[in-house]
Amino acid sequence: MTFRIEVLEVDIARNRLVPVTSLGRHALFLGLTHCLHISTETFPSISADSIYLGHLHQQTHGFGIYHINNINGKANFRKTEAKHKFITNIVTGDFTPDVRPPYNLDDHLVNYVDRSHKSSKPCMNHTSC
Repeated sequence: MTFRIEVLEVDIARNRLVPVTSLGRHALFLGLTHCLHISTETFPSISADSIYLGHLHQQTHGFGIYHINNINGKANFRKTEAKHKFITNIVTGDFTPDVRPPYNLDDHLVNYVDRSHKSSKPCMNHTSC
């Protein structure tokens, strides 16, 4: 289970990490091989100011969308469930929405960020409790 998510901005000029309290009209998709920063103005079906973890993490911990609530200048995360459930395909091992196609953009992106592509390197570093 994911207990805590931290989003930090790299301030190169001051050589420090700065906590991010809002993504504004953007969302992050974080996976083991890819990370995406998506404009929710361009893609309004994606929830703004939110973090989506890749399907490999969500398989064992349940699919959810992590919303950033900026309260008193601090980021407070809350998790909501997706509109639909994800299931593991027994034949392929893929994690897919438990709905009939066509899938939503968020369905595709949570799978994409965990896909191995040519010259992919790890993107997300996390520990499990």
